[in-house]
Amino acid sequence: MSPGLFFKNMIKDNVEMAIIETLSAKYEQMGITDEPNASIIDIQFAFNNYDLLSALKVRGTALTNLDFEKVKEQDKYISDMIKDGDNYEKLTRPVCAFVTFESDDAYNAALSFTKSFFGTKSEIEGCEEVKIFERTPYFTKAVEPTNIIWENRHIKGINFGLRILGASLISLFMLSVAFTAIFLFKKESIKLKQNQPDVNCDSFVSLYGESNLIKYASYEYFNTIDSLEKGGKAPPVGALQCFCQEEKKKFKKTDFNRYLNKHKYTVNNLDGEEIENSICYDYTTEVYKVKGSDQIIKFGIIFVNTFIRIVVIKIITAVGCSTESVQLRYITEAVFLC
Repeated sequence: MSPGLFFKNMIKDNVEMAIIETLSAKYEQMGITDEPNASIIDIQFAFNNYDLLSALKVRGTALTNLDFEKVKEQDKYISDMIKDGDNYEKLTRPVCAFVTFESDDAYNAALSFTKSFFGTKSEIEGCEEVKIFERTPYFTKAVEPTNIIWENRHIKGINFGLRILGASLISLFMLSVAFTAIFLFKKESIKLKQNQPDVNCDSFVSLYGESNLIKYASYEYFNTIDSLEKGGKAPPVGALQCFCQEEKKKFKKTDFNRYLNKHKYTVNNLDGEEIENSICYDYTTEVYKVKGSDQIIKFGIIFVNTFIRIVVIKIITAVGCSTESVQLRYITEAVFLC
């Protein structure tokens, strides 16, 4: 008989004896006279081999990518790892056993052994002294083998908590940077939109007359855009906006320079001096700035959200969750929050 099989049978016999002792005490309390069934169908061992699993994962990726130099490098690394005496002992020493019981009573009796700050004990009265290899056993409910991320089973306790904390801090930092950038862009966009009031230009033209529109537009230009550049403040009323829009409509096909609002008009400044000034050019520049900032915000939000989600998924994957279901839950919650 191989040492592995001998050890497995020894574990099986000792666990069954402990569970029988536990069930006997429980049946006695409940007045049940049936013989307890503590039969174990199978035992599978888990090993402290996360380094080996990670190396095999890298080798598999290299093989998929047809990177044969990397495959040879990993083969040598794995061979050296196994040949090392200390590593070989660590890789072949079981650290956990997955036990499959035949009955629910045996399964529940095993789960009655709980672990707390004060140590491990059975919740069933009279079974506090039940031992396996002179130690009180500790059982937890096992998940499906396909749900386990085997290379992450060693990450637990403070190590896992610090990883989660680090992932949370990085995610919060990225969200803060993204929020600040979007806020500043939106603030600038709102500031630029203040020079573009929501007016009905048809009503405005009919009220002031088309011939007088340039006069009011020049007044507004020197009181708003030109004054703002010099530190002044004056709310726009819409004359400049309507005049520039009318100019674009009139000369769309005949005067490309006017259509681009680069034409210089003869106007009077605030001092009454007659000067030539392209009063619509600055207004049109601000219009394009507003449109550009709105597009940057719109597509920026999409890009930032996508980027943050990809990074968050990578970070949570690197955290080292022990099961696929836990990892998926963390990813779903983090992506939802981001």
